[in-house]
Parts: sequence; C-alpha cells; structure tokens
Amino acid sequence: MWNIELYVAEETVIAEGTKIVKPVGVTLGKVLQALLILVAGWWLARHLVRPVQWIVTTRFKKDESFANQVSKLFLLIMFVVVLFVSLVSVNIPLAVFAFFGGALVIGIVDAAGLGICGVAGNGPC
Repeated sequence: MWNIELYVAEETVIAEGTKIVKPVGVTLGKVLQALLILVAGWWLARHLVRPVQWIVTTRFKKDESFANQVSKLFLLIMFVVVLFVSLVSVNIPLAVFAFFGGALVIGIVDAAGLGICGVAGNGPC
C-alpha cells in the first residue's frame, strides 16, 4: 500500500557527456514521511518562537511589536527550510513543485496588483 506511485518524475543527469534519464517515483509512503517531517519541524519552529522573541527583546533591546515581526519572519524562514528538508530527505524531486510555485507567484502578483488598483482608485483596473 505504501508503494503506490502517485507521480513519476524524470531526473536528468549528465555524466561524462552522456545524458542519463532516471525515473523517480513519488509514492504514498514518501509523501507521508515528508508530511511527518514537516509537522515535526513546524512543531519545533513553533516552540522556538518564544526564545527568539526573548532574545530580540532582551539582548537587542527592541520592543514587543518588533519581536513579533521577527518571530513571524523566523516562522516563515523555518517553514521553507523544513519543507525543503522534508522533500529532499525522502527523495521527492523539487521540480515537481515548479509549476505550483509559478502559479503561486502569479497569484500573489495579481492580488497585489488588484490591491494597488483598489487603493489608487484610478487606472485600467
């Protein structure tokens, strides 16, 4: 059951001038392992937020609002790092997610453009 292939990606490697194409299967077991690593890493990151806030407020003598923003940035960076670590550790190729990343960027740019049009109140929107 764990070896059911959900997707097969092709990994291309050039060795000594020869192009080698190797299929890499994304199985249900790999996806569940990656999710488990992602949840464990997110749990760890959430528990590291308080020490980060404490360091920002006591060592760097910054106020609470600045510490909250630093902790949110810390969580974002930790999520991206843990996501990449979870995918690489179970050998899921990152190229699978290139399409989704492109769609996400287009969606963010489009939403920001519509927000700017709403604020300005003029233009072609």
